[in-house]
Amino acid sequence: MTTARYDGLGQGVWIRDRLIAAGRRGLSAGQLFTELWQNATSLGLRYVDGTYPSFAQRFHRLLQLGWVQRTGVTEPALQKGMRRFAADFPRAILSPRVYFRITAPGRRADVYQWSDPFRTLYPNWTWAEKVRIYGLPRRRARRGRPERPAVPPGVPRRPRGRPPRAPVPPAASEAAIRAIQEARAQAILEATRRVPPPPPPPPAARPARRIEVPKPDLEQRLRLVEERIKKEAWAEYPQGDLRLVEIARKAKSTPSKARENIILGRYLAEQKGILEEEEKG
Repeated sequence: MTTARYDGLGQGVWIRDRLIAAGRRGLSAGQLFTELWQNATSLGLRYVDGTYPSFAQRFHRLLQLGWVQRTGVTEPALQKGMRRFAADFPRAILSPRVYFRITAPGRRADVYQWSDPFRTLYPNWTWAEKVRIYGLPRRRARRGRPERPAVPPGVPRRPRGRPPRAPVPPAASEAAIRAIQEARAQAILEATRRVPPPPPPPPAARPARRIEVPKPDLEQRLRLVEERIKKEAWAEYPQGDLRLVEIARKAKSTPSKARENIILGRYLAEQKGILEEEEKG
């Protein structure tokens, strides 16, 4: 498929002619963009001259210039891409479709002004002005070796060439090497002859200190009993156990509710015994 690209002159003239043909009824920006896209598709071309946001920005320049104005007629319309959510969110995705018509200054404007409304709106914003504000200073590329930075006066310059090598220590003589080896052997012999000192006596055993564990209070005991009963009940009646399903069927409840009733019954029985022990003690 051939690519369709409208230059600024052709697109501006097409928008002006369509608004003049619409008359007082006017057109919306979305309808203009759809017709522009369908016009290229009907000719067997592929429209690649920007998206709807860029077209809406161009149309906003026309509104700023006063070449188009709102007719006052609006229609409820779905936002782009929200048609599949219309049944679930009927109000959240509605946006009014605004209609515009061409004005007298728009009819008097020539085709070159319609071709570039941004340049018409900002005539001083030229290419030279962009380069002056945002451009970097141009420097001619130099060939060859880069120049060295200037050295301030009084600072000593680094000598040219490679830095001098570090002096190499003189090689040891054979007599010195033999003396070092004998000294190491003598040190090893002295280390093997040395008797290690006796180990220190073991420390006296201290009497074991009795640690009294505080007795848990009633609330803590009941909480431990509850946790133990829950673990035992889950181990005895796991998820999907047939016995638990049978108990739930007889009680006309769910398996989880039946397990909770079993835990509650066992907990109340043990709670009664603990409370009787507390009263006696």
